[in-house]
Amino acid sequence: MKVLKFIAPLYVEIKSGKKTINLNYYRNWHYRIESQVKKEYQDIITQQLFKYKNLMIGKCKLQLTLFKKSKVQKDKSNFLSIHEKYFCDALVENNILLDDSDDYILSTQYCESIVDKNNPRVEIVVIVLG
Repeated sequence: MKVLKFIAPLYVEIKSGKKTINLNYYRNWHYRIESQVKKEYQDIITQQLFKYKNLMIGKCKLQLTLFKKSKVQKDKSNFLSIHEKYFCDALVENNILLDDSDDYILSTQYCESIVDKNNPRVEIVVIVLG
């Protein structure tokens, strides 16, 4: 069993400014903004995937952890659901995963949130099963 770890930002910078990657914003973005945010996010993940360019994942499990800036209550699924979507799309786009369906991603776990004032982020762990 192989374990891969990735770091994703809570926001990305695009021409129109800083955009927080969150379901509340996602559902209200103009399609052009959403496309720019997704591209920027995938570029960040693709840089981390480069060291696995020859890896093809058969089946896997995902674990996502939100590292938030403060103790203020956050609905972690609002953050992590979009990260899961964009991350899985990046795996497929980079030919690491054939498809992001239930046949390949067996489960996704949203772990307990952690406060990290200096480095808010989302950590994504991929547990490769085959």
